[in-house]
Amino acid sequence: MVSLAELLDAARPFRVALRGEFRGVREREGLVLVGPHGAGEFAPFLEYDANLCARWLTAAVEQAFAVPLEFRRSEVAANAIVPGFEPTRAAAFARAVAAETGCTVFKIKVGDADSVARVRAVARELGTATLRLDANAAWDVPTACAALAELRGLPIDYVEQPCQALADCAKVRDLSGIRVAVDETLRLADVLDLDAIRRAVDVAVLKPTPLGGVRAALATAERLAMPITVSGALDTSLGLFTSMALAASLEQPPLASGLATGTLLASDLTLETTLPRGGLVRVTPPVLDLERLAHAGSAMPLARQAWWRARLTAAWHAGADRLIAALA
Repeated sequence: MVSLAELLDAARPFRVALRGEFRGVREREGLVLVGPHGAGEFAPFLEYDANLCARWLTAAVEQAFAVPLEFRRSEVAANAIVPGFEPTRAAAFARAVAAETGCTVFKIKVGDADSVARVRAVARELGTATLRLDANAAWDVPTACAALAELRGLPIDYVEQPCQALADCAKVRDLSGIRVAVDETLRLADVLDLDAIRRAVDVAVLKPTPLGGVRAALATAERLAMPITVSGALDTSLGLFTSMALAASLEQPPLASGLATGTLLASDLTLETTLPRGGLVRVTPPVLDLERLAHAGSAMPLARQAWWRARLTAAWHAGADRLIAALA
């Protein structure tokens, strides 16, 4: 389909700012790959090794170089996200996002000392909104159950990845009586035990970018045969389209999905930032803004640009070449 040399030639660096710290970073950076069917975003999290980066590269190539899939729906319900801010700030942020997007489902980052206070503050601010909690595997079973007990009575839909081990996630579900979803269990695994996942949890959170693209994530969803929440991976509006495409392509509509991360961006790469309206995201291909891309590229030092190109090369040799060949 495409060679490494062609990818390196198509790669354009970018660095965009966030509105606040999220996942320990205040900016997102990576490479935009410009191809015949649009552009894709190669921006794996910095802690990812070359094997995980290979999947991210495959997703970016799929978006830029593969023939697009036919979508089953033109709109997708979205959940908004509340970062791990101090509780008062988190509540104010949630209020502003609710007004901006119309979302009525909110995912709140938890797992730190402020978790319970943050969730309570957001719940007071949003009233009847449905809440999801995302611990990013930061809790053990006793800590998770203690926090959930303190939040009993709030409209909690599920808790996402409360613990690292799948068996511990199952214990949290059984002891708390609250539904459990998994994310890291899926996107960081070398081999998936789908039967174990179906027995242990209630919802699968699929992030197609770190899973290897829309086609790979669709195959995983079909094999899981359980409720799906689609989520982005702190993408720009360009990269987020991979998640939108998955949500629009699933046979069954997903649960309200993590497609409102545009609210976290202080700058972007597209003519318009993707945001829900009335709680829904329209599945429309983004239009790359070349002027914004050039500005975002100039924000990255030359040494860092070289580092990202080396990272792309490592991902290619770690298996992306075979995964990309399978897209043809």
